Amino acid sequence: MKTKEFLLMSLATISIFVSACDKDDPSSEKRENTTTCLHSVVIDDHSYIDLFKDLDVEKTTTSNSLIHSKSGYLYTYKDYVFVLEESTDKLFKYKKNKNTLEKSGNTLILPAKSKTNSIVFYNDNKGYITASGTGNIIVFNPTNMTIEKEIDLSKFAIGENDNNPEPMGAIIRGNELYIALWQTKSLLNPNPGSHVLIIDTKTDKPIKMVSDSRAGMVGCDGPTGGLFIDEKEDLYFYSTGCFGYSDENDGFLRIKKGETDFDKSYFFPIKGQFIEGIAENTASFSYYKAYVENGKVYTFLNVPANASNPPDYVNDKSMQPFELDVYNKTFHKLDLPPTTGWSACIGIYDDFVVFGMSGEQGTGYYLYDYKTKKVIGKKISTQGAPFFFKKF
Repeated sequence: MKTKEFLLMSLATISIFVSACDKDDPSSEKRENTTTCLHSVVIDDHSYIDLFKDLDVEKTTTSNSLIHSKSGYLYTYKDYVFVLEESTDKLFKYKKNKNTLEKSGNTLILPAKSKTNSIVFYNDNKGYITASGTGNIIVFNPTNMTIEKEIDLSKFAIGENDNNPEPMGAIIRGNELYIALWQTKSLLNPNPGSHVLIIDTKTDKPIKMVSDSRAGMVGCDGPTGGLFIDEKEDLYFYSTGCFGYSDENDGFLRIKKGETDFDKSYFFPIKGQFIEGIAENTASFSYYKAYVENGKVYTFLNVPANASNPPDYVNDKSMQPFELDVYNKTFHKLDLPPTTGWSACIGIYDDFVVFGMSGEQGTGYYLYDYKTKKVIGKKISTQGAPFFFKKF
């Protein structure tokens, strides 16, 4: 069976022993009646999931956190938090109750070696989980926490003697489910092109697979924002180009509203573009992404000139915060320090873009007001490396 644990394992789930955090802090932090921030941090082999009040707090601790594996990806639906543990093939469900997360329902045991990586919710009774290990889509009931069925994608694998197209992210538009397929041959060796499968959510039957030869390996592991939809209901897909480790190009592709094929008039690559303000004026790929409005996407661009040779994934601070305009295909470097790949998440809180980073000012959350274009810098110190942030 093919595997996907290469660069992302090095970046997002690398052991965080360098965090230098005192994870045994016995202090009991004061809890407010209402909390608005959901986040997780990684220390060593675990992720610590918790709530905190707002962006005015000075620091967070792990003293009241839920503890999961470091591959514990967070997804939210209404008042619920779902923790998808890729390494254990389990799905946990919690409900937000003012200032705490309380266990809700049973833990869903997923098929063995599923290598699950993303969830998308259709309604209260139907959600989809991508399983890159088995090449299936798991259809489950978020209310009852039961598996309803699996959708076999084996016939859409394009490699010779291959039966797994590696589903690596999902998004729903209307009644259509779009699944990003990595379509790798082997480690660091993708098949050419970007491939997306479209499924009818009413019948759960595949409609068709659409492909584009301009970029390769579409989608990202976990909630990193590889797929998003804008106000026009146009869908955007980011192809990583194997994160700079193959000859495949990276780039943003688009499927416009009312269409089910890639827009041949649109392509926005990162690699090979002249980008002002960074070493050697070049970047190799976009990592975590958050779409805001009017074509503005906030992301980290990997700057190869800021990395060691060979790369030192623990210490290299090569991920630089950027604002991209996917409409006008422009780059704007933010006046924030670069961060390591294992501490690089992004969330939106009102008018603020919240960057989880391990930068020169320390580890924590750095803020940027995208309405006024004001850089706040580091605002909140975290105990552990930020892995996920969202306003709840």
